[in-house]
Amino acid sequence: MADMLVVVQFEGMDTVSRVEGPLAGNSPMVSLFYVFGLLVSSFLVINLVIGVFIDAYYTAASQMQMEEKITREPRAKFPPIDDDVQSPVRVAISDVVSTDTFDMFIAFFIVTNITTMGFESFKQASWQTEFGAVSNFFFSLVFGWECLFKLCAYCPKRYYRAGWNRFDFFIVMVSFGGVLIDGLGTAIPLDPRTIRVLRLFRIFRILRAFRILKAAKGLTRIVGTLAKSLPALRNLVALLCLIFFIFGVLGVSLFGGLCVSGEEASPGLEAVRCMISSDYLQDAKVNFRDVGHALAALLRLATSDNWTALMYGMFLMPRRGELSAGLWRQFSALNGTKTPLTPAGVNYMEVAEASIRGWMSESMPDGRYEMSAQWPYPTDRASQWGTVLRGVLAPCITDEEAAHLESIGLMDCTTLGNARPCASTCSDPASGYIYFFVFTILSAFFLMQLVIAVLLQQLMNSSDKQEVHLRTPGCEHLKLKVFGRMHRRWRFSAIQKLRASAKAARRRSSMGQQSNTPIPDMF
Repeated sequence: MADMLVVVQFEGMDTVSRVEGPLAGNSPMVSLFYVFGLLVSSFLVINLVIGVFIDAYYTAASQMQMEEKITREPRAKFPPIDDDVQSPVRVAISDVVSTDTFDMFIAFFIVTNITTMGFESFKQASWQTEFGAVSNFFFSLVFGWECLFKLCAYCPKRYYRAGWNRFDFFIVMVSFGGVLIDGLGTAIPLDPRTIRVLRLFRIFRILRAFRILKAAKGLTRIVGTLAKSLPALRNLVALLCLIFFIFGVLGVSLFGGLCVSGEEASPGLEAVRCMISSDYLQDAKVNFRDVGHALAALLRLATSDNWTALMYGMFLMPRRGELSAGLWRQFSALNGTKTPLTPAGVNYMEVAEASIRGWMSESMPDGRYEMSAQWPYPTDRASQWGTVLRGVLAPCITDEEAAHLESIGLMDCTTLGNARPCASTCSDPASGYIYFFVFTILSAFFLMQLVIAVLLQQLMNSSDKQEVHLRTPGCEHLKLKVFGRMHRRWRFSAIQKLRASAKAARRRSSMGQQSNTPIPDMF
């Protein structure tokens, strides 16, 4: 939150005394004041408050989890367990694709493929194009053989049950689709626009880079942790979106009347309203004119992206007083009539009205105007009238002043909508400070930091428990892999015993002997 800290710090280092002007680098030791202030306020006090808030959140969350455990008995959910392959060929292939050596072999090609993608560039040479085409075909073939071997080693049902396998298969199909499209583009005469659309499939080749997550166990654990954090973040994100929407609507009510960049060049008299505030215009993309743009402005506030400039740009208060001597002389020279030597006792609204009429006579003679790059100041004299107008009414106009100018035909506010009267371009600093302060505290200090804390807590839990144990009644430390091996061995032994018993029964039946031993129902 140290926005503009460097600017303020260097200004403080230039101070001399209370009665003397600044001197560059006069007091370098003043910088220590700002450094210690930043350390104490931003790094210590604010983070301490955030830590207390996060600790209270975890305490409440743990209490809710304990209540859920009391009311609902947890049960272990086992995924389906498949039989081992029986075919000697499939067994041999399964022994190969299940080894760490095979995984490292595929990981080598994944890293090499990612490296070859870095050779592509804009306006690349012919050798780069040929190298990219050959390498794409080669790696598509390698990864295609990997999918084929795994489909052969495991049955398709078991292969597609794993999410990573489905992801690998999708990438392979997209890669072969891109190779096919490139071949069709050179062999079959197609419309160039169709070829450009079809070649968009080549963009999916970048998805191969995500396969490195499967090869690196640490990255896989982090991705899994992020996925497990989604349910915990759901309520926090929903609350954050609700706060953004509420403050977005409130911001439109408070600052929706401020002028936006580009409105000072509106056609005709519609430009007058924002010509007065042309030095204090809001950004065309970050403003509070509607809820959509307000959400973009709030995101800038929440991320501390030059948020002080946005905040101070919203605080415009009318400054009315006696006209300066220089401004009065400029107005007198433009007016060309006999005016008092001093502006004492002159109504500023009369000067503003005369300035608008003078601008109209230069920019819209006979009520006609031409939109051009120089609008709203097509001539030098029109620009001078605009300077006088801004000097009289800047930085903003009030509701009463806008309504008066509209009533006498010197301002048009149809850009605000036909249902709205001509609104002020000023804002209330008191309500603005409260608005920005409350939103910054809620979004940047609490909710967003709480989201980060939840992710960190999930990562810590994942580091403490690298292997997940499925808890079953009476066997709390039974792992999934151990349970799967036990199930397959038991089932294999049971099937062998059933077959031997059935074979003996058939032998005794063929010899005319009846077996009194019933065949056990193992399933």
